[in-house]
Amino acid sequence: MPTDYNATYEVERLQIFQSCIGRIPSSARSVLELGCHTGATTERLAARFERVVAVDVDPDRVAAARARPGLERVEWLLHDLDRPLPAAFDRGFDVVVACEVLEHLRSPADFLAGVHRALAPAGVLLVSTPNLLSAEAVVGWLWAWREGKPYEAWDPSHVTLFTSPELLALLRRQGFSPTNVTGYHYGTPVVPLIKKALRPRLTATSRWPLNRLGFDVIVEAVAA
Repeated sequence: MPTDYNATYEVERLQIFQSCIGRIPSSARSVLELGCHTGATTERLAARFERVVAVDVDPDRVAAARARPGLERVEWLLHDLDRPLPAAFDRGFDVVVACEVLEHLRSPADFLAGVHRALAPAGVLLVSTPNLLSAEAVVGWLWAWREGKPYEAWDPSHVTLFTSPELLALLRRQGFSPTNVTGYHYGTPVVPLIKKALRPRLTATSRWPLNRLGFDVIVEAVAA
């Protein structure tokens, strides 16, 4: 996750994030952000929701997020997301946001089960993670294979990686009904040539099957 959204790909990704938030029903009042990092997305959530609870495992990141102006009413929590969420969260939120979190966890299934408990009935989950079906992943896998290393989606802290069908199947098993899937390309030393040729239509798209091929898949889902 970036410290802030300044690079072109970060700005584009934030636009997708904001469009997803814009589709959430106006009746939603509370949001739980899991993996808030340094608060770049927390700022946007605080502008939309009455109650915002932001969670991260890193105290330095939370301190940096707290220091951002305009976030005084945000509730902050230091918590390891490989551990169960606090019982006090059960059925407490209209929306849960978990962007670039699943790939860092030892048990994404247990995590999603906890997210489901934290959501009110018909609550909304917004989740994103790298996608092993993407062109970037193919290039990365070949690059890693040549170096004799495992492919980690460009980040050694990644633990669990998915294809987009695997992610959607996992969400359904944990009680979620996906409503929209957006595929987004960050680019690699090879892919930028493709990305430039296809712009602006395929930088990010919700059209099947292209939305299943983004380096990141961003899924909007409802707790069934």
